[in-house]
Amino acid sequence: MYPISNVAGLTVAILLLSVANAEPPKDKAEPVIIPLDQIWAYKMPGTRDIEEFPRRPDMLLMELVFDLRWERAERLRFKGMAKPGFAVSGSGRSALHAALAVFLDGGMRCAEFSPEDEIAIVFFSEFISRYRVQIREVKRKENEIEIRYELELSVAESGEGRSFVNFALIPLGKLPVAKYHVQIRQLPRDLTPTEIELGLKPLDEKWSRNFLCKPFSFAVTEKAD
Repeated sequence: MYPISNVAGLTVAILLLSVANAEPPKDKAEPVIIPLDQIWAYKMPGTRDIEEFPRRPDMLLMELVFDLRWERAERLRFKGMAKPGFAVSGSGRSALHAALAVFLDGGMRCAEFSPEDEIAIVFFSEFISRYRVQIREVKRKENEIEIRYELELSVAESGEGRSFVNFALIPLGKLPVAKYHVQIRQLPRDLTPTEIELGLKPLDEKWSRNFLCKPFSFAVTEKAD
């Protein structure tokens, strides 16, 4: 039989060896950045130009939707215009058709998707706006998705500044089962002397509340149709 002191020493040695050989704790998943050149958008530098879709009927449908949204914005005159963003299944042209169908229908949005679905975020603003929106970064960390953007005013193009179209399809690909939350964050920007004279600010959160699509959530479930 071993002396108690030897047994105690052996026990400590085994514990130390177990700690040394144990796997280090796994870090949380690194953020996934969606490159700008994979985002289909309307007149946003660095993204894929949605007007490059080769089939003209797609563009005619998009123009119809834009016209209808313009009329709606004119009727509402700044009252309760901003709607939540939303997700659609599909990619490229199929995602565009799904997004336009939601705009035409006025409300049928899908809140649940299958792990086999390709998913895209529809990001947009209402038409009565003095700004162009420029997406700077989209990243996903686990089930949190953040869209970062800046506001841009082109004095030469703006006139009275109430006719910009802001629209983008952000591909997420296939996602694991979870509930996902999409946050939208405005980044401050340096102003030109002309913009300062026009009374613009580095951040215009009031504009975002009134005109830009709002944060939203969606789910990926095994039971989704």
